[in-house]
Amino acid sequence: MIKLNIKYKIISLTEENIDLLEKIRFNAYGIDEEKMPHTESFYINDLKSDKYLVIGAFLEEILVAACYTKNTYHSLYIDQLFVLKKYQKTPLHIGSNLLKYILDNHKIIEDYFQEKFYYSYLDDYRGTKDFYQNLGYIEKENLMKRHL
Repeated sequence: MIKLNIKYKIISLTEENIDLLEKIRFNAYGIDEEKMPHTESFYINDLKSDKYLVIGAFLEEILVAACYTKNTYHSLYIDQLFVLKKYQKTPLHIGSNLLKYILDNHKIIEDYFQEKFYYSYLDDYRGTKDFYQNLGYIEKENLMKRHL
């Protein structure tokens, strides 16, 4: 059995990396580039202006998943969590392991935003409620919330 090497690290938000992140996000969500190019996404300007700290999952040095985190509600806010389509729903559990890494290492994000977090929130959990509940989130006032 081959052991795959998955590493997690902060992604510097260069023009090239932002472009790659949005291409992967579009792939993960099945967004049609012909209807809306990734270069015109809502997230491009926020990524360029350092509103996010982005943590990536690298499989054998290739970026296969990422999470856009930010400081909202004085908490760790999970804005986007995405995995390349071909790695979704595989025994690798890349998305859940990435989120576990972020939650276990939230001090990295606290240091970046210079604020202590007691909770993690997310609000875009269409069809993934069970996924987040399995990671300790509870539904509260149209948000998913988890104590850190």
